[in-house]
Amino acid sequence: MTSSSTTPAPLDVAVVGVGLGGLYALHKLRGMGMTARGYEAGSGIGGTWFWNRYPGARCDIESLEYSYSFSEELQNEWHWPERYATQPVILDYINHVADKFDLRRDIQLNTRIAEARFDAAARLWTLRTRAGRRSGPATSSWRPATSRPPRARLPGDRGVRGQVVPHRALAGRGAWTSPARPWAWSAPARPPSR
Repeated sequence: MTSSSTTPAPLDVAVVGVGLGGLYALHKLRGMGMTARGYEAGSGIGGTWFWNRYPGARCDIESLEYSYSFSEELQNEWHWPERYATQPVILDYINHVADKFDLRRDIQLNTRIAEARFDAAARLWTLRTRAGRRSGPATSSWRPATSRPPRARLPGDRGVRGQVVPHRALAGRGAWTSPARPWAWSAPARPPSR
């Protein structure tokens, strides 16, 4: 990351949150030839599985269903030791995926995004961290799926009532998420022309 006194390198997409959905977004965007950076508030990746470390934490769907399906090699090499994996095993899987696909080079840990501003004239997003550092500019901002769907705050959205939709409805529109976390929000870089 460059210092706040210089202009950061431009990105195609800024991914806020590096859990299962954020990791998949980084992998998918890279495969599309785009530059992306994931910003994670925690000191490690994994989202829910990084933060929730209480005794007995485990997945409530079968472990195999929690696997990424974009890589046959990954599917074949990873063995889930239990039908319903525990939090440490899921976090090990997430870290294995990040290492296998070299995703860490595009992740910035200990970075909480406090603000995302869209410059309509430049058609770019600028992110500011809670520490006051500027990130971006990015042509698109993406927030992975969460257990609590966010309300988008975009220029001109006052009084507009939006709808959070299952990710399948967003297929092909730039929003990706894991099958286990079906809600996504994507802010397109280029609002529809009027």
